[in-house]
Amino acid sequence: DINIFKTIGYYSDDASGAAFMRRVSSQPSTTGSWTQDATGAYWNIDPGQDINIRMFGARSANADNQTQIQNCINYCQTNTKITHVPKGTYTVLSKLYYQDGTILLGEGSWPFQSTQHSLRTHDP
Repeated sequence: DINIFKTIGYYSDDASGAAFMRRVSSQPSTTGSWTQDATGAYWNIDPGQDINIRMFGARSANADNQTQIQNCINYCQTNTKITHVPKGTYTVLSKLYYQDGTILLGEGSWPFQSTQHSLRTHDP
């Protein structure tokens, strides 16, 4: 039996949403972190890896990434993980909610930035 596998991306091969997925016994309660295969088995993102917003479908090209980023934040809060934000600009058109102690870690040598409608990480 297969109990873990790695995806290379969710929307396309170049999506950079690669993640290890682990078989779980029942449907996970966290939105956006799981899938179900044709046999009915449930697969959840394995919490033993760094978790980033692209694993939940966030993309620079998306018109709005609020749902994908919020799902990632919720998953990370539930599993006591850091939310990693890969380099790029991600449009967010509504508020993101998180608990005290939640860490969003931007990639790149400059700090993570948040403006009214976007999240951005970058190099100098």
